[in-house]
Amino acid sequence: MGIRRLAGTAGGPAASGGSRPAARRTLHPLRGIWAALPACLAVVICATLTDTAFGGAAEAPFDVDSLDRKIVRTGEHRFVYVTYQDVEYREIRSDDMANPALDGQFVCLECKLAENAAADEKGKRILHIMEAQKVKIIAPENAVPKGAIRGDRIWVAGKAKKAAEGPGCDLEASHIYKLKRDLERFKDKVAALTRQGDAEGLISIWGEVEHALKTNPAGFGEFQDMEQIRRRALRAGLELKAKSLAPNDADGRFWIAREYYEKLRKQDHARVYIEEALKIDPRHKGAAELASKEKWLEMFEGRWLRPEEIAKMLEDRKRISAEAAAEAERREKERAARLAMAVKERPLLLRRSIEKLYAADAKPPGAAAEDLAAAGRDTEDDWLARRAALLICAAGVPAAPKLISELAASKLPAARAAAYEALCWLAIPGGRSGEEALAALAKAIENDEDQTSVGVGIDAIASLRSEAAVETLVTLADAENEKAAEEASKALSTITGVPFADRKLWGKWWTENKDKGIKLVPKPRPGWE
Repeated sequence: MGIRRLAGTAGGPAASGGSRPAARRTLHPLRGIWAALPACLAVVICATLTDTAFGGAAEAPFDVDSLDRKIVRTGEHRFVYVTYQDVEYREIRSDDMANPALDGQFVCLECKLAENAAADEKGKRILHIMEAQKVKIIAPENAVPKGAIRGDRIWVAGKAKKAAEGPGCDLEASHIYKLKRDLERFKDKVAALTRQGDAEGLISIWGEVEHALKTNPAGFGEFQDMEQIRRRALRAGLELKAKSLAPNDADGRFWIAREYYEKLRKQDHARVYIEEALKIDPRHKGAAELASKEKWLEMFEGRWLRPEEIAKMLEDRKRISAEAAAEAERREKERAARLAMAVKERPLLLRRSIEKLYAADAKPPGAAAEDLAAAGRDTEDDWLARRAALLICAAGVPAAPKLISELAASKLPAARAAAYEALCWLAIPGGRSGEEALAALAKAIENDEDQTSVGVGIDAIASLRSEAAVETLVTLADAENEKAAEEASKALSTITGVPFADRKLWGKWWTENKDKGIKLVPKPRPGWE
């Protein structure tokens, strides 16, 4: 039945004017062959005959993306060359035809047909394109695709020639092919560029799609599909480009961030690349401005940090400070408790120490004095430390200067001051171990950084009113410890009546006067003497 219908359409009565029986006689020899063919092959033959009857099969769209391409870089410029039938064409855009420098170059471009003029007497047609109405495409009659209408996408290859009218160039076309619809074409192109890993090609899809939508607006559904295609292509291109960046390329990361921010509206992705750019170059102007504008990052103590990171850091510092304050308060309470206990027990300790000291024979007092020195050095009770120093002095043991010198190493200024007074007590003219005590006292004062205890020690030495004490003060006036040296110089001026503004002069003064006898200014002795 199908073959009869086909024959009747192509060469039957309606077309040739022949009778119906004649048509049967013409087809009768084919009936046996048709019946013997498999069903699938019959369908193919039927379709082929049908196409032939209507003037030939429709030509498939030209696949321009399957052509061999070569990328050439010159400085910041990127040129793409396409090879077709052994000729290398440079890919351009329609607006590039305004450049007269293209004259004589083999070029190709994709565009949309705006007007297809009739052929002139030389068999040439003038084609205009939507993207640039002033550009003329001059083509032979047989080069123009059959049935090409306004809005069709075409691929044109040929030689640029200086325009006869106006600036720029026209294109003498040698090949013109109809292309796929924009949507199909961009799908295939994105897939091919993705397989090739061409980051710049994928990124350029964004502009190409935008250009296509402007020159030939699509319906809403197709517009949405093309919008998704270009967004997907740009994301893929940016991901590939990010992998190729050098570790110190802050500008490249900022460029990627700006693409995510301005085109894809992906602020999370943009922030990641802004952070990377500012880690590389904290002073990057563009990255810093965008980070501050969107409040993604803030400069904090010389670093760019997220607001939540800054808040957490400040909270952690507050917590650590509170914990440190609590720990300090706990230690102070423990110290106060120990001190209160020591104050409570010190009368008993003093009584026991006195009993042990005076009830023992000649040997035990030495051991008791050592115990007292250890207790006074380690205690936090300045009262106990002071009593220990006085008890050691009263013990009359030979090691008293040494033991009190150890007591002078206490961490309590009051305990050190008590030790200084005890050493002076030992150094009273006619007292026991005077020279040894003064030497130990001078050494202890020179190593002391506390102003109060240093002052107590200097006053104690000055109260001795002896040449040994004066010599000790002269030695201290030249010490490296500025506090001790200043106090010693003041004490010397007080007891000698010599007002030296420069403390360094006391050494010379002592050398000149020590053999002449030193006259001291009378002064009442302190009550403890």
